[in-house]
Amino acid sequence: MNLKNLQKEKLRLPPWLGWLLALGLSVYVTAVSIYVQPGSFMEDMAFFRELPVLFLLNWWPHFAVLAALFCICQNVFFAAAGTSLVFHSLSLANTIKILGRDDPLVPADLGLAREAFAAVREYQMALDPRLFVLVFGGILVFCLLGLLVKIRRPQAAARRPLIGWGLRVAAGLVFLGLFLLSFCKVYQDQVYYESLMVETSSYYHITTVYNELGFPYCFLVNYNKYPVVKPKGYSAREVKGWIREYTPDPEEEAVGNATAESLRPHVIMVMNEAFTDLSQEAAFAYGPGEDPLEHFKALAAGENAVSGHLVVTNFGAGTANTEFDVLTGMQTALISNHNTSAFRVVRSNLEALPRILGRQGYQRLFLHPGNSWFYNRSSVYRYFGVEDQIFNNAFTQEDYKGNMISDAACLEKFLQAFEERTGPAAKDEPLFSYVVTIQNHQAYPYSKYQGLELAETPLRVEVSPEAREQLTVYLEGVRDADRMLGELAAYLEELPEPAVLVFFGDHRPALGADYLAYRELGLEWTKLATPQHRIQANETPFLIWANPAAAGSLDFEKRIQELDLPENGRISANFLSPVLAELLGEQRD
Repeated sequence: MNLKNLQKEKLRLPPWLGWLLALGLSVYVTAVSIYVQPGSFMEDMAFFRELPVLFLLNWWPHFAVLAALFCICQNVFFAAAGTSLVFHSLSLANTIKILGRDDPLVPADLGLAREAFAAVREYQMALDPRLFVLVFGGILVFCLLGLLVKIRRPQAAARRPLIGWGLRVAAGLVFLGLFLLSFCKVYQDQVYYESLMVETSSYYHITTVYNELGFPYCFLVNYNKYPVVKPKGYSAREVKGWIREYTPDPEEEAVGNATAESLRPHVIMVMNEAFTDLSQEAAFAYGPGEDPLEHFKALAAGENAVSGHLVVTNFGAGTANTEFDVLTGMQTALISNHNTSAFRVVRSNLEALPRILGRQGYQRLFLHPGNSWFYNRSSVYRYFGVEDQIFNNAFTQEDYKGNMISDAACLEKFLQAFEERTGPAAKDEPLFSYVVTIQNHQAYPYSKYQGLELAETPLRVEVSPEAREQLTVYLEGVRDADRMLGELAAYLEELPEPAVLVFFGDHRPALGADYLAYRELGLEWTKLATPQHRIQANETPFLIWANPAAAGSLDFEKRIQELDLPENGRISANFLSPVLAELLGEQRD
């Protein structure tokens, strides 16, 4: 039977039955979109039964597109095929990205198609081939049915085809208009989205949120959620010129690495959770031997060290933003005018510090005693050039102090990893390490260290019981962080190989609502009346220290004197790595 005869033999359905089929097919296409996403389909459906609105939110985009295509082409099965091709391809791409990086698909990823195809070749995943059969087999079946079944046109439309075509297009545009309206009013309602996220089993794990709320809904909600705003006067050509100018020639870089091999110390960067020098304020009355910053101050005042304060992007939270600023040399605050999480906009390889050092022969290690998916760290650090990663699954229950893995356990795990990678049986390559601790993470009630006796905080001012509780618990963590620093420095001091240590805090802690503890301590900056106050609210201490082996080979004291730092020692967090690079001998004109 040829195509012409097939057209004559088509089964012709009345319009009302066509719309009934459109409704049923849209439900089927929605179900397949949910089935294709990672996780258990039955568990997702159980979650939808608890929150029926979720099915409507995931179904409506499918129906709107299918209905628009049906109006235009007058073939419900061709419309279903087109709708399936769009939504099921996106759902498959989402599954591939989650399996490869534990990071769901967002609309901005569609602009990185070339990078995505390159990355897929690197992914090691067990993707069920039946998913492809379900998706593309379904599209093929819809196309075949479209050739066999046709919707009967009204007689008026048959007599005046031009008018009928115009009405079909207009009806299709109505459905697309309704979808656009719902997109603006419903799918971009971030407050409502947040309220649904709270119902999921893991609010902070974006992959779990996508799986439980449904990929179609979450994909639309995340349209431009973390925008990157092009700076005024930005020129892509000019930026590419800078990249060419400052990217070293591979052959010259190889020669430079060979001649400077003896000057490549191990580099250990420790970003300690909520680490500050708050205890040095005049309101505190610590006696001899009680100072929570005993080791930090001793190292900062000694030889081969430079210290000061970083100005970070966030107050009270936003750890990953400081990581981004420090490791990329860029500022989260300049990404956009929105409250953006920097790690959510990292979707391709960046010239971050680890990647640069990797080209110089460094091993690279990232250690964080938290979840690998939090802030999308596992994926982002690979974009930064770090494949060697250690997370909380390497620790045990004995490693906790209170409700978090302790800084002491974090240090022990790091030293073990350090020796495995630099010992006699390891590669003869220097190691770059970036460690992010977690013990002093908020909040700071006494229950954080339940069952432990905490040192009372000595104060020269009267504060409320709530403020005293916050300060006592927080400063217990600072004391442990300082002890960690002292033990790490003592280990490195005995190390025969050169090593440079960078220790700093990610942000100030939130100590009660509206700066409660800070206000009761009498700190002027809590008024936020001037730009200087806002800078003080967002500053944390930093220390760069070289062990004896590094101090000699790098002529560290001379390099410290040549640093062009502000007199007050205050720098933006994104300048920390350039300062470190200068101390390591990396000069850029």
